[in-house]
Amino acid sequence: MTDFFLSCDWGTSAFRLRLVDRSPLTVVKEVAGNQGIRSVFDSLPDRSQESREVAFGAVLGRAIDELLQTTPEANALPVVLSGMASSTIGWRELPYATVPFELNGSTLQSAAIELTTPLKRRHCLHLISGLATQRDIIRGEESELVGLATLELMQTRLDDCLVVLPGTHSKHITVENSKVTGFQTYMTGELFDVLANHSVLASTVSLEPDTEARSSGSHGFLQGVGAARDRGFMPSLFQARTRSVLQDEPTHANREFLSGLLIGAELASLKDAHDRPIVLAAPPQLTTAYQEAAMALELSERMVIVPEGFMKTLAIRGHAQYLHRFSNQ
Repeated sequence: MTDFFLSCDWGTSAFRLRLVDRSPLTVVKEVAGNQGIRSVFDSLPDRSQESREVAFGAVLGRAIDELLQTTPEANALPVVLSGMASSTIGWRELPYATVPFELNGSTLQSAAIELTTPLKRRHCLHLISGLATQRDIIRGEESELVGLATLELMQTRLDDCLVVLPGTHSKHITVENSKVTGFQTYMTGELFDVLANHSVLASTVSLEPDTEARSSGSHGFLQGVGAARDRGFMPSLFQARTRSVLQDEPTHANREFLSGLLIGAELASLKDAHDRPIVLAAPPQLTTAYQEAAMALELSERMVIVPEGFMKTLAIRGHAQYLHRFSNQ
């Protein structure tokens, strides 16, 4: 199975491992779970490197055996691993690459680890570092960015633009002359979770999204975007409660308002981004929301959307690029 490799994204709270066919670049099958880096790290008997090697190797080894249980011939496949596994709480800490950063990933740090699974499969693991500026860090999204640069439809767009990767910690990445020159993290997703579940707003914000309202365009969401634009985030935040108390707004509408307020505050910063084109690379559930907010903020004419079908392949495209580099070293 020389035309296959294993692609692993291992984040703070989630794990995903894929068997990938290199030609064409497709996912054959995958396993995923919530055994993230943090949970493995917290279970360590001590913080020694030996304990880390044993614990993280055991989790990944079992996942590989599960993924390949019906393909006994799949031995010695290379594994590319990105995300929090190379962080201070990960398998083996690697130093960050720095900007300016080549979009082919050639300046990323890496480490080779020999891994033997419980079923005695032997694999060479390529652990990938993150990317840092003097005040910000990325681990995981750099692989998506490298994958994005391999797409033919992005070749000319990535000369000079701002790439927006929404999520728990949204990243706004500045690209100049086909190199990353800086980026900014927005804790949009995490802040929404904290406010909606653990603040005074929790009693007036629904725990579940109103999917019908979101699919048809939410008035509450656009009100939140408008509040961020006109009054700013902090002066508008308590409205997610007063809308309920004073105007009897339902909890699902207040949830949409809070979502719009946070996303609107994040995207409002792009008004001063020197009119650079904006490349939005988001999962489907976030693409619509960010598009609506961009339209309300008069940013939509500058925005290019990465198609959903390509979004699903960005990380593995980045991993395939790394693997090509490793095989030519």
